[in-house]
Amino acid sequence: MKLKTFPAPSSARRTIAGLLAGLFLLGRPIVADAEPVVVGREAQMFIDDYVVQSMRGVTRRIQPLVKNAENPVLRPERPWEENFALPISAFYDPDEQRYRMWYRPGHDKFRLAYATSPDGIQWDRPNLGLEEYKGSRENNIVPIYSGPAWGGVLKDVRDPDPARRYKLLTYNRASRSNGLYLFVSPDGLSWKPHSDLPLLEGLADCHTLMGWDPKISRYVAYVRPDKPIRTIARTTSEDMVKWAPFETVLEPDDDDPPGTQFYGMSVFPDRGVYLGLLWVYHANVLSIDVQLAFSRDGVKWERAARRHPILMFGLPDKFDSHLLIAMQPILRGDEIKVFYLGYDAPHAVVYNNEAYPPLTKALPRSEQPWLANRHGCGGLAGCLRDRFVAVEAGAEEGELLTKPFQFDGSVLNLNADATHGQILVEVRDENGKPIPGFSATHADPVRSDAVAIPVSWDSGTALASLKGHTVRLCFLMKDAKLFSFQVTP
Repeated sequence: MKLKTFPAPSSARRTIAGLLAGLFLLGRPIVADAEPVVVGREAQMFIDDYVVQSMRGVTRRIQPLVKNAENPVLRPERPWEENFALPISAFYDPDEQRYRMWYRPGHDKFRLAYATSPDGIQWDRPNLGLEEYKGSRENNIVPIYSGPAWGGVLKDVRDPDPARRYKLLTYNRASRSNGLYLFVSPDGLSWKPHSDLPLLEGLADCHTLMGWDPKISRYVAYVRPDKPIRTIARTTSEDMVKWAPFETVLEPDDDDPPGTQFYGMSVFPDRGVYLGLLWVYHANVLSIDVQLAFSRDGVKWERAARRHPILMFGLPDKFDSHLLIAMQPILRGDEIKVFYLGYDAPHAVVYNNEAYPPLTKALPRSEQPWLANRHGCGGLAGCLRDRFVAVEAGAEEGELLTKPFQFDGSVLNLNADATHGQILVEVRDENGKPIPGFSATHADPVRSDAVAIPVSWDSGTALASLKGHTVRLCFLMKDAKLFSFQVTP
């Protein structure tokens, strides 16, 4: 039986809600016993089953990041940039009220340049006067030798020494053994090495620095072991100087296509979950896209929603047609921004559309003609907070039932998009029985699109009456997306 949804007066709405609830109850198994989960006042995303007891007629799907219409937001414009302006690290600095970016200019693979922006779209290249280029210091080049250091710049507000306020964790192939090095700076522009010796050895390039993790009181970095098959490993440190031996935490498995490898992963802790933007290298087609991974402890990782890319290549004529490497997400209010670099050519040494034979020695640029036609730029993509993954219902009604949890507040907010359908919320006791006044027949339908939609019931019963009680939430959905819920005071 298919019910048509339309605006209705209160009595008719309750009748429809009652019919929907009745339909869902038919054939429903008895709710299995489940230990209450901790919810508190933290928003609960549906990226995994931590808070989910069961789902019927709904699907968990990746929500691809939306690329900015102004892309590429950073492109090579100055002589020293040649064909490349590749972001390696960016964040919003509340003290300076602007975005700050360190990127790799094309003139030297292991040099950095610096740019700032009020909005993340229009970027200024200040004349730093720190490094000479062809007889002039009027440029934005940062005088530091830095190997691949994606996401490696940290403004460390915890360090009491102002001379070490900024830290750069970088990779160096010139060491006795490939490894990580630490540079420190008072301003993010004038850098000096902490030591001439590597802090951690046995690594390949493309690590990322997550930063300080208050959960474990350690700095955390995700690195790539120096092995033939690229995988992701994790290391921690109390002071960013002494790093623990790394341990592999994520590697390709039998559910990945042949040739899959992991180049790196930018990790973003939010809502009590670690979210990873995983750079997936498809060796058979020489390309890299970005998938979403997640973890509850930073060690045990899973891939989200059937491994669909969350950031995909552009069309063949776009700057990001072959390769994308995503930086750590930046949270500003209810908006998440992700800067990324993109290449318009395959990720391999190619010449005349064929793989170039392995090199036995480093060649000067004049003998690498494939580089002349390859370009790299910086892009921007984003979404609203919590909207990496959605539980979606189509034209047929669906249901999501949570595990029991202790209700601690007086307002229930949904992060949802129900502009083309509706969501009804029923509050039940821990045994699955609807609580009087909070049944689906009394629920006011949610039919809007916002990150914090307050849920109400026409019974007039206040949610505050449930404080301290163990409850379940049942979401009855049609033509809607549900991203998260949150209990607030």
